[in-house]
Amino acid sequence: MRVLIVEDEAISRLALELAMEESDHEVRGAGTCKDALAIAKEFQPELLLSDLGLPDGSGIELISTLKAQLNLRTVAITGRDDDATLATLRTNGCDGWVIKPLDLDLISQQIGAILANR
Repeated sequence: MRVLIVEDEAISRLALELAMEESDHEVRGAGTCKDALAIAKEFQPELLLSDLGLPDGSGIELISTLKAQLNLRTVAITGRDDDATLATLRTNGCDGWVIKPLDLDLISQQIGAILANR
């Protein structure tokens, strides 16, 4: 599966990339919305993992845009777990989310559940 990871914290992005590669996924990473859009155009990911707080835009808008363009599955990465944030994620088409700090085992389980429902 082709996975695009969008996370502006380089160490977190690298950890996610390595975890996805260990699960035999083809992975690309980006630290900004602009880079993610450029990579997605060529890479055509099937799954997007995106942080919500990106330096050049909203991860929620990025998720909505790429979901509409590519009909891919999406998982948001967020430090907020309040009802308003989770409702916004649902409204904007997120298939799932993980709350920071990142738990790579939980992310793998979340992705497995999302893919099983495809």
